[in-house]
Amino acid sequence: LVRDAQHQDFAALEFFAQAEALIPRDDHFLQLRYHSRLGWCLTRLGRHREAAPHFREAIRLDHWQASYHYGLGITLLAQGDTAAAEREMLTADSLTSDSPRKRLTQGVK
Repeated sequence: LVRDAQHQDFAALEFFAQAEALIPRDDHFLQLRYHSRLGWCLTRLGRHREAAPHFREAIRLDHWQASYHYGLGITLLAQGDTAAAEREMLTADSLTSDSPRKRLTQGVK
């Protein structure tokens, strides 16, 4: 099962390479989807150094999405940058709807 998932991720990388040339630079939505999904694909393959710039670009395009910060945190942690990883994880936590910190600031119990 793991081998099949890994095979699918490797196959997806080929599609990402083709897609990059087809996505217009001014299409915010497609650029966002491309970078976030490629970041996760590379992360699943353990290619954290390659994944980090894609999560950073996704964050630049939409800094309110917790999963991009979480993905970047995973890649930073895997690379040994624990301080930066912790910052990203805390940012991700603050952006989730069920975050204790967010519930407190919104008055939700």
